[in-house]
Formats: sequence, structure tokens, C-alpha cells
Amino acid sequence: MKTIKYFSLILILSLISTQFSVAQETAQPREKIYSSKQLEMLKTQRTLVKENRASFKKSLSKEQLSILTNKELSKSQRQEALMSSFSEIQKTLLKENRESIRGLKSEFTKSLTDNQKMAIKQRGKNLKERRQKIKEYKGEMKGQKDKVKERKQNIKNRIKKGGGKKK
Repeated sequence: MKTIKYFSLILILSLISTQFSVAQETAQPREKIYSSKQLEMLKTQRTLVKENRASFKKSLSKEQLSILTNKELSKSQRQEALMSSFSEIQKTLLKENRESIRGLKSEFTKSLTDNQKMAIKQRGKNLKERRQKIKEYKGEMKGQKDKVKERKQNIKNRIKKGGGKKK
């Protein structure tokens, strides 16, 4: 009888401990997922994007810049107006920029191993869950703030009516 209890206790404890270890598994930081060569590839990608963006901004005319800063238009209207005002040179520049970035991205994805792909997916999933928890927490906090405001108002109303004073 004692051996059965002892065995069942060990079984239950092992199940609980494995659940906690799985639940507490956190996503690895980027530095631990990628190799140094891959990190360098990401760095060059970012710098290329920044350089492309800067060179494209330099090619914009005053009229195009005024379209970008026009707050009377919605974001989609600004984008549409700006796209229609592009010259052929600007369109080719954008196309070349997109293609160069696509090439770098495809080269990077080819260098990923299956384990890295799984780690990246897990990291993204964990980040999404964390964002959702923060949203929920903020929503709960707002509800609590509203309750506190309501209680304060109730206390003020009671004091005005004379119910809150000691005699």
C-alpha cells in the first residue's frame, strides 16, 4: 500500500514539475538564436533600408514633401497622392530598393536552420502573448481606476448630503 502511495506521489510530482518547466519556457533572445554571420546579415539589411529611405527622401520635391506633411488628408489619401506624384526615376528607385531588400531577406532565410525557424516562431508567439497580457492588464487597470473614481464621487456626494460627518 505504501509503495502505491509513494509511486503515485512521485508520478504526480513529476507531472507537475514538467508542466511548470514547459510553461516557464521563454523565447531565446536574438543573440542566442542567430549565428554571428546571420546577425551581421541583419545589421547590413537594416543599414541598407535606412540608406535607401534616406536617398529616397532626398529625391522628393517640395510639393511631395508638402503632401507628406498635410494633416488635412488621411494616411491613405496622403499615400495615394504621393504615389501618383512620383516621377519615373523615383518609381525605379523604389523598385530597385525593394528588390535589393528582397534579395537580402531571401539570402537570410536560406541561411536559417529548422531549429532557428522554430525558435523564431516560438519567440514571435511569446511576444504576441505578452502583448495580449499587457493589453488585458491595462484594460483591467482602467476598470479599477473607473471604480475608484466612482467610489470617490459617492463619498463626495454623501459628504455634501451630510451623511459622511461624525456627530
